[in-house]
Amino acid sequence: MQDSLRSHLRSLGTVLGQATKTATNAAMEVSRAVATEVGGARCLQDYALQAQVATGGPQGLWRIYSAQAKKSDAPFQVVSAWILDKRALTESDAGGGGRQGGLTRPSTKRLEAFLEQCRRDVQHLARLKHPLVLRLLSPLEETRTQMVFVTEAVVTSLADYLAACEGPPPPLSVSHPGNQSSPSAVRMSELELKHGVLQMADAIHFLHSGASMAHRGICPHAVFIARAGGWKLACFAFATPLDFRDGEASGGFDFSDRHPSMLAAALKPSLAYCAPELVASGAASAGGMLSACDAFSMAALTYELFAHRQLLPVGSDLITYESYIRSLTQRDLDGVPMELWGPLRGMLAPIPSARTPVEAFTASAYFQGDTRLRALRFLGTLMQREPAQKAAFFKDLETMLGSLDGRVLRTLVLPPVLGELHNAALAPTLVPLVMRLVASQSPEEAAEVTLPALRPLARGATGATLGALVAAAPALQAALPRAAAAGLVPGLLARGMAPEAPPATAETAARGAAALAPLALDFAGLKALVVPAARALCLSTTSAPVRVAAFEVLAGAAPRLDAGEAEATLAVAARVTAVDRSAPSVAAAAALGAALARQHGPDLAARCVLPMLCPLLVAPSLSAAQRAALMRAVRELLAVVEGATDKNGSVASAAPHHTGSAQARPGTASAMPAMGAADPADWLAATDTSPAAPGRTEPQHPARASVPLPPPQERWEGSGGTLSSLGSLSLAPMASNPSPRQRGALPLAPHQPQQAYAARGQSSQPSPSHSDPFTVKPSGIATQSNGRPVDPFAALLSSRAASVGRENPAGVKPAQSGIQPPGPAQSLI
Repeated sequence: MQDSLRSHLRSLGTVLGQATKTATNAAMEVSRAVATEVGGARCLQDYALQAQVATGGPQGLWRIYSAQAKKSDAPFQVVSAWILDKRALTESDAGGGGRQGGLTRPSTKRLEAFLEQCRRDVQHLARLKHPLVLRLLSPLEETRTQMVFVTEAVVTSLADYLAACEGPPPPLSVSHPGNQSSPSAVRMSELELKHGVLQMADAIHFLHSGASMAHRGICPHAVFIARAGGWKLACFAFATPLDFRDGEASGGFDFSDRHPSMLAAALKPSLAYCAPELVASGAASAGGMLSACDAFSMAALTYELFAHRQLLPVGSDLITYESYIRSLTQRDLDGVPMELWGPLRGMLAPIPSARTPVEAFTASAYFQGDTRLRALRFLGTLMQREPAQKAAFFKDLETMLGSLDGRVLRTLVLPPVLGELHNAALAPTLVPLVMRLVASQSPEEAAEVTLPALRPLARGATGATLGALVAAAPALQAALPRAAAAGLVPGLLARGMAPEAPPATAETAARGAAALAPLALDFAGLKALVVPAARALCLSTTSAPVRVAAFEVLAGAAPRLDAGEAEATLAVAARVTAVDRSAPSVAAAAALGAALARQHGPDLAARCVLPMLCPLLVAPSLSAAQRAALMRAVRELLAVVEGATDKNGSVASAAPHHTGSAQARPGTASAMPAMGAADPADWLAATDTSPAAPGRTEPQHPARASVPLPPPQERWEGSGGTLSSLGSLSLAPMASNPSPRQRGALPLAPHQPQQAYAARGQSSQPSPSHSDPFTVKPSGIATQSNGRPVDPFAALLSSRAASVGRENPAGVKPAQSGIQPPGPAQSLI
C-alpha cells in the first residue's frame, strides 16, 4: 500500500513538474513575442523600454512603460510608452458559445468598438494642446496584436496612487514623504493634493471653455502625475462636443448588466464616478448641460483623494448606484477638510442645473487662502508673467522654501525655476535659489535634472551670473556625482579665474578652487584647467588679494602635482616675487614653496624653493620680524635638506611623487621623504631639535645639532594652513589652535584655520581683558585700532622676547617698528 502511494506521488510530482515547466516556457515565449512586437513599432525604435510604471484608460487596460532615449541628444530623454495588448482582450472576453480561446460574434463586435474607441481617444489627445493635458509625442501605431503610442513621461496614475495608499490616511498636517517603502510615505501632503486638484479643475475648465468638449470619463484612470510633478488629464475615449445632441450623448450609457465582461465594462465610463444624467435611466434630466457631468465626476474623485475611500462604492450595480444618489445630499464627508464640504455638496447635486461649476469650486477660500498654494500656481504660469513680477516673486519664494517639503521642492518648485535660468536678468538671483533646491535632491537626481540646465548657463555666463555660479562651485561639487562634477566644476572655476573676470569673481573662484584642490576636484580638470588658470592669474592680476588667492590654489594643489608641474609652478612664483615683493606675496610664495618641498622632498627644496626664497630675505617691504620669520622658514628648509643627507654628505633619497590620487596627500607615509622615525605627516617636526613629543623617536644626526631653531610654538607656518589669511597680512599668533605636532597635521597644510603660529598651551578664547590689537581693513592691510599699519610679527616677537632670547642662540631680536605698507601690486604680463 505504501509503495503504491509512493508511486502515485512520484507520478503526480512528475506531472506537476512538467506542467510547471510547460507553463513557464509558454510565459517566456509570450514575453519574448510581446517584446519583439513592441520593438517593431517605429515610435519605440529610438527608445529602450523599461519597467511598467502605471495603468490607464477604461478599466486600466493600457499598460504604461517608462522608456529611455537611446541617443543623448534626443529632445525627450525619458518618455512613456502606452501599450494595449489585443490578445489579452480576446482572452478576457471569450464567449461561452464559441470555441475555447475564441470570440463569439457579440464579443468580436465589442472588441472592434473598443479598438475604435481607443483610436478616437488618441485623436483627441493629438488635437488638444494645453499644459495640463497629457502631451502626445508619437501618434498611435497599430499592429496585429498591439496598439502603441508615446507621451511625455508620467510616473503614475491616480488609480495606481490610490491603490498604493490603501488604509486609513494619516492626519493631513503630517502627511509628508518619508520612507518610500511604506504606504503612508507614498501619500501626498495636503499641499500636493490641493495643488493637484486645482490643476485638474483648470484642465476641465479649459476643456469646457477652450475646446467646447465634455470629458464624461473623469476617474482615477484618466488623471496622471507627470514626471515633472504636474497633474495631467488624458483618456478622452468618451469625450464629446458640448453641443452634441444625438446618439449616446443624449441617451446616456447602459449599465443594466450587473456583471459585465472586462471588454463590455471598458465601453462605458466607470459607474462609481458617473453623473446621474449619463446613466440611461436619468438621461432625461441632463437638460443639455453636458459640462455639469464633469463637475460631478471631479467632486467624486476629489472626495476619494482626501478620504481614501470611494464616494459611490457601487461597482457595476445600477440599483445600488441609484440608492446612493438619492441619499447623496445627506452623505457624511468625513476625511475631507471642512472648508470643502460646501463646494463638494454643490458639485454633487443630482440635478445638473443646480450643480456648482468647476470654476466656482477653485475660487473657494480653501484654495485662495493658502499663500504656498498660490506660489505654486504662480510657478506654473511663469511664462505668462512680466519680468518685474518674476523678480519680486523669486525674492519672496526664498523665504517660503523652509515651509515646503522635499518632494514639493523637487517636483513643483525646481523644474520651473530651472526653466527660467536662460533669463539673463534673473539668473544671478536664481542660482543661489537653485543651490538651495539641489540640497533636496539625491546626487543622481541632481545630475539628471539640474545639471542639464546649469551646463549651458555655465558655458556662457558673465558678470553677476558668473560670480553666482563660481560662488556655488563648492556646493555643486558636493551635490553632484564625482563624474558629473568633473565635467562642470573645474571649467567653471577656470572661467572665474580668467583674466577678463572681475576681481571679486576671480578671488571667489580662487578661494573655491583652493578649498577643492587637495582632494575633491577631478585630477584631469585640476591639471588641465584650474592650475594653468591659477598660474595665469598670479601673473596677470593687479589685485593683491586675488594674487594671494591664486597662490592658495597652487598650494592646495601641491600634493597632486608631479615634479614637472611643481617646478613650473615655482617658476611662476619666482616671476611674481621678482617684481612684487610685498609682504602678502612673499608670505604666499613662501607657503607655496614649503608645500611643494613637503611633497617632493629635499631635492626640489634645494634646487627650486631655496633659490626662490633666499633673495626675498632682503625684500625692502618686509619688517624685521617678517624677515626673521622668513629666515626661520629658510632654515627649516635647509634643515630638511641637511636631514636627508647621509654621513658622506650626499642626498640619501628623494620623496616619491604621487599625483592625481586621493591617497597622495599630506599625512600619508608614501607622500613624504624618509626622515628618521619622526611623524611622516610633520616634516618640520622631524627637523626640530627641541625635546621630542610623547611617542616619537628623534633621529640622531650629528650635523643637526648646530642648526638653531625657535621653539615649536613659534615656528613660521607660512599662512597657518589656509593661505586666505595672507591676503590681509594676517600672519598673527594663533591662540585657538594647537601646534602642528599636537593636532597631527602638516605645519603648512593649506586648509587649516587662518593663523600662522601654533601657540601651545594657550586658551582657545581670547582673554576678556585684552582686545584684539588687529583689525582687518577691506584693503587687506592689518592695522591697529588707530588705523596705522602694524606688524603682527613684531607683536608676536615682543610677547615672546624672553623665550626667543633664551632658545635662539643666534640672538635674533624682535623688531621695534611697524610694517611698511607694500607698494601697489602690478601685473607681471
